Amino acid sequence: YKKICTERVFNSQIEFLKPIVNEWDFLFEGIQGDYVFDKDSRGDNWIVNKEGIVALDFEDKGMVRQEYDTVKLIEESGLSSKNDEARFKILKAYANSYGIKNYEEFLRGHLSAAFPITLSYVLYSQHHNIGNNSTRISFLENARHCMNLLNEQRTKSLEKYIDMTIDMLQKPVQI
Repeated sequence: YKKICTERVFNSQIEFLKPIVNEWDFLFEGIQGDYVFDKDSRGDNWIVNKEGIVALDFEDKGMVRQEYDTVKLIEESGLSSKNDEARFKILKAYANSYGIKNYEEFLRGHLSAAFPITLSYVLYSQHHNIGNNSTRISFLENARHCMNLLNEQRTKSLEKYIDMTIDMLQKPVQI
């Protein structure tokens, strides 16, 4: 997925984002979960309730690490927004349903994956005119929150890219 995220940054024509590919390697290093079928785990492809999580979309899109699945499910769906209790509850249910033994490592992987996966989605959706800027901004804010939860100094340098991207999305379109 690092390759896809990097390609989307370089193909975006947004020059201020280009340096990020030299700064975000540490985020990808924290993503160590098992590979699962990429179920495009956005919120409308799942049922999430007190009994657990049930996937609704079984289209085979290849394999991705579990953390990519959970970022799409939680951070890009509005299931948790900045509600950490809901976020952790959903992650625990996912971990339990997949038999993940090291929850803390899985959690760090999820938090690490949030920004590159979200930025990739923002660039893709903008290029293909899918969704809207307020949704993109909301997803970027969720990614920022995840990076803050990592509580690492090196994530602070990446926040400027979130800020610049949000500023760009908030500007009126020039015709």
